[in-house]
Order: sequence, then C-alpha cells, then structure tokens
Amino acid sequence: MTVRTCLLVSDDPDDHVEITEAIYEIADDIVVFVVSDARRAASLLLSKRHIPDYFIVDIGVNGFTHDHFFSSLKTDSEYKSMFVLAYGDASEFENLRLDGISAFMERDTSYSVIRDFLRKVIVRG
Repeated sequence: MTVRTCLLVSDDPDDHVEITEAIYEIADDIVVFVVSDARRAASLLLSKRHIPDYFIVDIGVNGFTHDHFFSSLKTDSEYKSMFVLAYGDASEFENLRLDGISAFMERDTSYSVIRDFLRKVIVRG
C-alpha cells in the first residue's frame, strides 16, 4: 500500500483532533503531520525535504503570511500536484489570493461536515 501524507498547519488543538480524526476515518493510507507554527511549516515546505500530498492550512494561524505563498507553491513544478485546502472564517477569505488553493472550508463547522467535505476532496485523489 502506498502511504499518502498530509501536512496540517493550525495552532488550534481542536482542529488538530477533528481534522486528523476525519482523515483517519475516511482514508487508512494517509498519515497526518501537524505543525502549529506557520513559519516552521512554510520553511518545511519550501525546503522540499518532503512534499505532502495534501496541505491543509488555517489561514488565520499566527505567523502565516499568505500573500504570495500559495501561488509560489503552485508555480513550482514539484508542488503542482499537491492538494491545498485553506480553511478559516468567511471574513479571512475576502483578501485571500486564490492562486494555488485547491479548495476552501469554513471554520467552525460540525465534525460530520468536515468529514464529508474531506471525503469529497481526499477520496478523489
């Protein structure tokens, strides 16, 4: 079995639990890595030591500057196949550049909504 990886960037422990549990419920071939510091996650991604299959980021996490981050990932050929899911409050999406983001999810939805949404985007991959 091929193992896929997901990098989850969030400083909210509740998000860590809900998103990780939802992924493990719908896919037994994905390992989730959680990073709570946005700068560290960006450094990890840009180092290219490991390119995850899925990148899920809370766009409101402290230290995250997303102005050109998503578009720079998608212009790099090594990241083009990475699925990027941004989530946050509706107001946070207003000024977000759309380049490089595969899907959006609104924060504070129920576990079942998170699970069903992730099932749609992950199972297809």
